[in-house]
Amino acid sequence: MCAEDNAFLPSAHGSDELYDLYAYVSQTGYIAADGSILIGLTCFGSTKECYWDDVSPYDYGLFERRQIPNGISCVEMLNSELGWSYKFGSCNEMKTAFACSLPINKESMLACPDDFDPVEDRCLRYFPILSTHSDAEKSCQQQHSETHLASIHSKKRVQELQKELDGAWTNIHIGLQKEAGSGYEWSDGSKLDFKNWRSGKRKSADFDHLCLGFPNVKSGDCVQMETNPTAKGEWSNIPCSLKLSYFCELPASVKPTKSPLDFPPTSGDNDCPSNNKFKNSGYVTSPGYPAITTGNICDYFLSSPEGTVVSLKFLDFSMCYPQYAMIYDGWDTSDSSKLLADGHFQGVQVLREQNGHPLRLSQ
Repeated sequence: MCAEDNAFLPSAHGSDELYDLYAYVSQTGYIAADGSILIGLTCFGSTKECYWDDVSPYDYGLFERRQIPNGISCVEMLNSELGWSYKFGSCNEMKTAFACSLPINKESMLACPDDFDPVEDRCLRYFPILSTHSDAEKSCQQQHSETHLASIHSKKRVQELQKELDGAWTNIHIGLQKEAGSGYEWSDGSKLDFKNWRSGKRKSADFDHLCLGFPNVKSGDCVQMETNPTAKGEWSNIPCSLKLSYFCELPASVKPTKSPLDFPPTSGDNDCPSNNKFKNSGYVTSPGYPAITTGNICDYFLSSPEGTVVSLKFLDFSMCYPQYAMIYDGWDTSDSSKLLADGHFQGVQVLREQNGHPLRLSQ
């Protein structure tokens, strides 16, 4: 689970981040059969609000608020020819591919082999040696088994490669090539989900085909990225025998874990969860939420490392007699002196030495 590695399901604050996330999960081979990916977004039907698991602001709207269903929903994203689409579902039942997002720190920076630079979720190394396309790809594979010529899946990746060149205005081989009897394919097998072909037209009396835009196989089956300041990293066809410098690329060593964030499963519409222990983070709902039912009392045990500040935020809170909610200091719920809050939580702040707090909800 992501939380066990102090990580989160990923958030996205722009279209480039969505493409980067989808490209990363696709390249790892963990993609679901329908192409869906679980993201770290939880939505609440009562308020029509959504929150990222990493507590970053929900500042890039993925869908209209009116689309948010009743209750608490987790969200899957899917990329298709029609664009991004989203599916809401129970956080207990969604089973699909996902990735864990770690804050950038020294540990993640050390995840690349020697001579490779960490860039987002990848490791890059620039080779100024002039080579044909096939020789460049062979050179990359000789570095490490998963290494290939660089693939590009967003405008952000174009900018990253230009930045790594550090002002060297030299066109470079990229891993895109026209395969016989099929279309263009990346040498690392990733999906062709972004295109940056040069649309400008050259003028030549000797070579009519150069007057056409790109892609244009008359210019060659391989592809270069143009790096001069006016080219904006655009692509154009070249003969595969043309010798250029190149980048080798491999995925960073941090891999996605194999199961989604564990929300407590319930055994019935009005039953307490079979797993009622929370460590560090999670979402808690009263029995049968969002329906209003009666006759059940549930305890949820919340724990965190000693010395940490714990925030308990009620995103949707409404109750009337005989419903109640209580928070205790420590595990003994029979001791009334340990009661921290009883139904009135606005502005409540307490400092305690215990690192465990039961939350009791009654419907």
